[in-house]
Amino acid sequence: MLLAAYAESMTAVAAADPSLLLRVSGNAAVRRDHAGGLEVIRATSRRDTESLMFSVEVPLADAAGFWHPNTRHYRTLPADWAGRETLSLVCSTPIGVLYDAAGAAVMGFACDETVDEVTMRFGVCEERKTFVVHLELAPKAGRSNRLAVSVSHAPWTDVLTVLREWLAEGLGIDPLPVPSSALEPVYSTWYTFTQQISAEVIEEEAAIARSIGCASVFIDDGWQQFGDGRGYAGCGDWRPDPDKFPDLRAHVGRLHQLGMAVVLWVAPLLVGELAQQFPQLASWASHFDEVLQTHILDPRLPEVRDHVVEICVRMMKDYGLDGLKIDFLDRAEVYSGTDSSGDVPDVGLAMLALLRRLREAVASAGFAAPLLEFRQPYVSPSLAPYGNVLRAADCPADAVVNRTSIIDCRLLSFGQVVHSDMLMWDPAADLETATRQLLNVFFAVPQISMRLAHLSSDARTALASTLARWRSVRDLALAGTLSVGSSDEHYPVVQSWDGAGNGLIGIYAASHVPLDLADVQQVTLLNGTRNNHLVLDVAEPADVQVTIVRPDGVQETYRSSLAGGLVKLPAPPCGIVVLDRLPAAPADSGASA
Repeated sequence: MLLAAYAESMTAVAAADPSLLLRVSGNAAVRRDHAGGLEVIRATSRRDTESLMFSVEVPLADAAGFWHPNTRHYRTLPADWAGRETLSLVCSTPIGVLYDAAGAAVMGFACDETVDEVTMRFGVCEERKTFVVHLELAPKAGRSNRLAVSVSHAPWTDVLTVLREWLAEGLGIDPLPVPSSALEPVYSTWYTFTQQISAEVIEEEAAIARSIGCASVFIDDGWQQFGDGRGYAGCGDWRPDPDKFPDLRAHVGRLHQLGMAVVLWVAPLLVGELAQQFPQLASWASHFDEVLQTHILDPRLPEVRDHVVEICVRMMKDYGLDGLKIDFLDRAEVYSGTDSSGDVPDVGLAMLALLRRLREAVASAGFAAPLLEFRQPYVSPSLAPYGNVLRAADCPADAVVNRTSIIDCRLLSFGQVVHSDMLMWDPAADLETATRQLLNVFFAVPQISMRLAHLSSDARTALASTLARWRSVRDLALAGTLSVGSSDEHYPVVQSWDGAGNGLIGIYAASHVPLDLADVQQVTLLNGTRNNHLVLDVAEPADVQVTIVRPDGVQETYRSSLAGGLVKLPAPPCGIVVLDRLPAAPADSGASA
């Protein structure tokens, strides 16, 4: 039993709900409060050398799954001896919801420690038939943290929203403004070329990408000197490969002339032994990563923070960039719990200081609204002031994981715009394969990474048509009110609605979708399946105009009267159906001419 290891060092705290068992470190001073339906505990450690701990325990009830930001593919109920995560500024955040088979929350929690390292253990207690979450915060002088808990039986996403807003309010988040370029489809070089890129081939691809609806180019790994082959032994100098990019600034200028914003990949904490600067930087990078084949700079050193800020600002200025794709920040965690010779002992605090300085330096250099991309698992609310794009983690060709990761990010984003992982598919596959990938990421900004010049003209037409349809519902897709249903089933139906009767519904599995058209103006249905129909459970009969959009872009429009109840609506596989509500026909007055 998980809590057995901590029982002697923890004290029970009375909760308003008798089903909720709360415990904190026995050495802590405790204060209880209530805020917006949440039970809030503030614990202040009396001993700077001991961890501060919280635990939450609830009866299992009809629990079906446990959501937390780093859940990825595993969404069901682990045993309490199996569930374990190490959280920090650059790896997830301490928030989660246990929900039942009907989608109602059994318990939700959030802790306001979003920077320092937190060990989270969780799962089903076999002996007590309960679910337990245990948080352990590292020893720290004057540590005082809050835990908010909800046992409301509202829909689990509503509880998560309340917890997210509680975190945002308590942390005083000032999100980095989002530039307009971050709201446009992206052409990414990564899956297309990996490191085998050049100015010439990117400009060829960018021209095609622009013609199908992309408005930015993300130049990924491989642009830099020694950027060839798996591993990162050549990272550290962050200068362009002279053979691939003889004049990187001029190349960026030509992409700008095409109407494309330009974002460059950088991993500023990596320094490999091939880098010219390695002898100067080696003493600041004691850890060698065997998998990446590179050394990791220790951000707790002020010299490292100076170096990273100088690198990023220099790249923005020298090459005329619109933004940076900043990667591998999570590797700094290798220094957690180790002795530091720097001025900041904690890795999370050091990374926060680094990013704060970077935001200030980039602004001082004249870049008022740069595009700065982070990816999962950098989802801490404390990162929102320093990155305005949050991208789903790598999942090449996996449309289900891409969709799931996008929704996870959307549920927790703190002002950032969410982007999909780069889309790729078999270039010899049919048009439905390509459009299925796109339909699965409609609730984020799509990033595409295919060799467009080698696709058929039909395939490019299909991409252009689907991206145009995405752009027509972009505001609804990105800013509407989300309804996502079941997490343990990877969100088979996702809906977004505005306040004016317009909706977007993604249907990704054989399912009947309830639809009340009484106050609807227009609803766009995405058939993310290979079925040739959608099943709607229509609340009341309605007259509609139906527009069917096939993957090849061909459209057909007709009028239809939808009966109440289950309606089998024809829909092209991996296509789109738009329903526009028509005014009811006037009643026959009985008058004769």
